[in-house]
Amino acid sequence: MQSEPAGPSSLPAMRPRHWIIHVSVVAALSGGLALRGQAPGFDAVSIKPHVGPPGVGGFISAPPGQYRATNVRVSQILGVAWDAPMGIKGLPKWASEEAIDVEVKWPVNTPRDQLVEMFRSMFAERMKLQVHYETVDDPSFALTVARADGRLGRGLTRSTLDCEAVGAAMRAGHPLPDLPNGAGPCRMWESNDTILAGGITMAELAQHLTGPSGRQVVDRTGLEGRWEFVLHFSREERDPNAPLGLYPSLFTALQNELGLKLVPFVGKNKLLVIDHIERPTAN
Repeated sequence: MQSEPAGPSSLPAMRPRHWIIHVSVVAALSGGLALRGQAPGFDAVSIKPHVGPPGVGGFISAPPGQYRATNVRVSQILGVAWDAPMGIKGLPKWASEEAIDVEVKWPVNTPRDQLVEMFRSMFAERMKLQVHYETVDDPSFALTVARADGRLGRGLTRSTLDCEAVGAAMRAGHPLPDLPNGAGPCRMWESNDTILAGGITMAELAQHLTGPSGRQVVDRTGLEGRWEFVLHFSREERDPNAPLGLYPSLFTALQNELGLKLVPFVGKNKLLVIDHIERPTAN
């Protein structure tokens, strides 16, 4: 059964999400290949042990048609090929400890869905990787309208922007000025304690609440279209007696400012399971 959060003290203890580096290069770029023998491969692939001082943080970049990862672990780069919202099970110790450098190149205009398969093929060829998904229980939040009469908060405004036209203008090199609330048109800006929305969907808001809430968030508001708002909040602390900071908690801010709430429930999510993996062959 679902229960409504009356405040931070009534909520079940939340566990932080331990995300692998979920690289957005696949979403941001276009690239290439299905499975081996079904589509062209990468133009170039280099994987080698990292040479350098230990303990220095890794670096990942993704210029058009390229992917470069320096001083990273295998556990950090699997996210370019597999979504792992519940993490990864079965990785050997070396995959999280031994640093490698990876450089990959592909034709710039290759489709995105083929790029995902291209990375999967590379992992299979160079690391003999075999994986599968398991569905597991995932304590989650449903984003819903707080009031029974459906009335929304004073801080939530329906957007009148034509986001297709905004996108076309930006692609043509005509960026539009920010909205009065500081957000870019049809975009969202977020920091540790602030979300500025310049015309986003409730599904997009739910996705971005996953980090600060510590749980998967799914949209069940029933609100169509795009919305503009400013939301200031403090993240929940592990110690219930610790100060929450300048702003109210995320739960209170959502309800007071936007007329929305997060309702806990047990959902289902994907756990990536490693069946077999070997150290990558170097070149």
